[in-house]
Amino acid sequence: MNKLVKKLMLVAAMLMLAAGPSFAADAIRIGLMCPLTGKWASEGQDMQQIVSLLVSEVNKAGGINGKQIELIVEDDAGDPRTASLAAQKLASAGVKELIVIAQDITRYGTDLNGEHQLAKLLKELCKLDFHWIRLHYLYPTDTTDELIDVIANEPKIVKYLDIPIQHCNDQILKAMNRRDTKAELLGLLKKLREKIPGLVLRTSLITGLPYEDDAAFEEL
Repeated sequence: MNKLVKKLMLVAAMLMLAAGPSFAADAIRIGLMCPLTGKWASEGQDMQQIVSLLVSEVNKAGGINGKQIELIVEDDAGDPRTASLAAQKLASAGVKELIVIAQDITRYGTDLNGEHQLAKLLKELCKLDFHWIRLHYLYPTDTTDELIDVIANEPKIVKYLDIPIQHCNDQILKAMNRRDTKAELLGLLKKLREKIPGLVLRTSLITGLPYEDDAAFEEL
């Protein structure tokens, strides 16, 4: 796996955004949890640098609603065994909203032993003192039944999911190197609607591809 793909698949990265009545009077706390040690350290350090720069620029421009942003960084070492510990420190620091974010969070932990570990991690995170937990982004192929059940049953997890499907035509999906078919995508969406009442779904689509004909476009 090359460096670019590793960065894109950095499923151990989590961004925590403070929200709610516990805001400090003069500051907004934002927590960043990413691997600063271990095999993903260089990617995590890049992320820390980018987020720190963004926070600095926002503060220079006057902050958010006149409040300066306080950035809290915790090292999760890119390991599910230490992620919940790092998250605990952020919760104790007053961070109230947890956003689990990566290009594909559904593959969290698979680089360690081949097993999907996001559902297990979310169960631990839901025990902490966060008001909400948001999930971005879930790829269809690795959205397991276990994960769906955790999302449905944990009240802290916001029932809003961003699942990029990109297209629905099977030939286009194959050309994109997507691992799903139209039938599988429809089946997943049906299952999500059935198991998670009131679910809000967001997706992204790509059109105008060189190998997309009129029929494929109309199908989309």
